[in-house]
Amino acid sequence: NRMLIRDPYFLTKVYEAWQALRGTEIKVLIGKGGTIDSYYSQIRRAALANDSRWSFEMSMIPSYSGQSYSTRFDEEYDRMKNFVSTRMSWLDRQFTSVDTLVSSLGMYVASPDKLDAPQYSVSGDTVTVKCRVRDSRVRYVSFQINGKTIVEAPTFFGTATATFKKSALEQGGWNCIVANAKPQIHHKRRRERPRQLLRTRLKLHQL
Repeated sequence: NRMLIRDPYFLTKVYEAWQALRGTEIKVLIGKGGTIDSYYSQIRRAALANDSRWSFEMSMIPSYSGQSYSTRFDEEYDRMKNFVSTRMSWLDRQFTSVDTLVSSLGMYVASPDKLDAPQYSVSGDTVTVKCRVRDSRVRYVSFQINGKTIVEAPTFFGTATATFKKSALEQGGWNCIVANAKPQIHHKRRRERPRQLLRTRLKLHQL
């Protein structure tokens, strides 16, 4: 979903899920002696008999990559294992950190020329979040915390400051705060909505 991969909070949760599953379920599935190897051992005798009975060579079949491959069971198994290994190595690089994951998708574009990354501090049950504004056209900043809580603050001497309840933060994991820059809001009509949001600047914290 193109909208979801634009959401830094969603990508943060994807990153957390990958880190949780990579060394457990995924390892059990693809690791040496794992589920795939177990299935291979179970069906190999029948697969080899099938190869022998039908002489199912079909020589070399061209693949989508332009390379050719055999259809013999053992050769196909080795090819699949090599593909999985190569793919997992690539995925591991993308999931090195939340930032590398966000960057690899190329859908989230920050605007450091308009906003600095937001910073926050915790005092009791209250969280204060601040963001330095570099673009004089920005009059308000909307802070979105973990994809749910939204608080807005006006720009005052180049800084926007807002507070929210500590309960909006997630303990033991990543917290995602996105600052959305807004141009000046006009109040000529009560129904008039703010203009289109400018690009955003991301800040991630782990508690």
